[in-house]
Amino acid sequence: MTNLFIIRALSFVLFLMIFISVLRAIPVTISELRYLTNNDKFGKILFYVWAIVVSIPLMISWLDSTAGQTYQFLVFLSCVSFIFVGAASSFKDGGITEKVHYVAAGMAGISSFIWAIIYSPVWWIYVLLIPLFGVIGANVQGIRKKNGIYVTTTNTKVFFLELGLFLSAFSVIGSHIFNL
Repeated sequence: MTNLFIIRALSFVLFLMIFISVLRAIPVTISELRYLTNNDKFGKILFYVWAIVVSIPLMISWLDSTAGQTYQFLVFLSCVSFIFVGAASSFKDGGITEKVHYVAAGMAGISSFIWAIIYSPVWWIYVLLIPLFGVIGANVQGIRKKNGIYVTTTNTKVFFLELGLFLSAFSVIGSHIFNL
C-alpha cells in the first residue's frame, strides 16, 4: 500500500513540474493548468486523468491505513472530492460546473484537514505550511489565460496555498501510512 501512496505523491509532483517547465511560468491556481494548454480538450482530459491518478492510489492506501477509524469517511470524502475537482475542470465556463469545482475543492481540503486534526500527531504541519506558502505566493508572479490570451498576474497566492495544502496532506497522510 505504501507504493500507491508514493505513486500518488510522484504523479502530483511530476504533473506540476512538467506543466511549469513547459509553460515556463507558475499558474495562478492548480486548476488553471487545465486552461493553459494550447489544446482545450487535451487540457481538460489531462487534468481529469491527473485528478484520478492522484486520488485513487491515495484513497486505496489511505483507507487501508485507517481501517477501523470512526472518521474514515473523511478519507473517502477527501479523495472523491478531488476527483470531482478534476471532473469539473471547466470551472471558468460557469454554471453548475463552477459550483461543483469550488465546493469539491473545499470539501477535499476541509475533510483532509479535519481528519489530520483528529488522527495525526503532526496536524500542525497544515498550520505551518499553508500560511507560509500563502506568503510565498503573494510575492511570486504567475500566469493565467483570460479570453484566450495569456496574462501575467502579480501574485500566485492561491496556487501556493493549494500547494501548501497538498504538501501538508502528503506529509500528514504519509506519516500515518509509514507510522512515523
